[in-house]
Amino acid sequence: MNKATRRVMFTEEVPVAGASQAELQERVKAWVMALPAPPKSLITTRELDNEAMQAASAQPLSYTYSYTHNGAKRTYTATAHLHYTTKLCLQEGRYRYEVTDFVFVEPGGATSFEDYFLTGKVRPIGEGGAASFEALRKAFEAAAAKLVANLKVAMNKAGH
Repeated sequence: MNKATRRVMFTEEVPVAGASQAELQERVKAWVMALPAPPKSLITTRELDNEAMQAASAQPLSYTYSYTHNGAKRTYTATAHLHYTTKLCLQEGRYRYEVTDFVFVEPGGATSFEDYFLTGKVRPIGEGGAASFEALRKAFEAAAAKLVANLKVAMNKAGH
């Protein structure tokens, strides 16, 4: 969690031996275009000695949970879209990524990760609600881990 903004953020500085800033830019572009829902734009800015590239994207997210209702065990699969922002700061031989601004978009509306799990604005009701919350949290963790892993693989791939 970012202590200043109190928002969930995944961030790391990653070395990429021998990669030029221009090569890293091409790798970012290739990674962004391979996302499940490629963003409409990729914003590039100059920050001190970094080339910063930022994009907002989304991916489908489904999660399954079980609960008991009137003595009968039930299983439910919910679907949503996970929206997020990725910012990459590129320098010769390294990059830093920040993945943040996580929002779940479901048929009933959009809710930030923080409102779901940290602020108490959304509260589970009953066994089904608690099971749903836990399944959504696990699906989020898996999706975020996969997103970061795919980013690292793409950024280490020469020849884009």
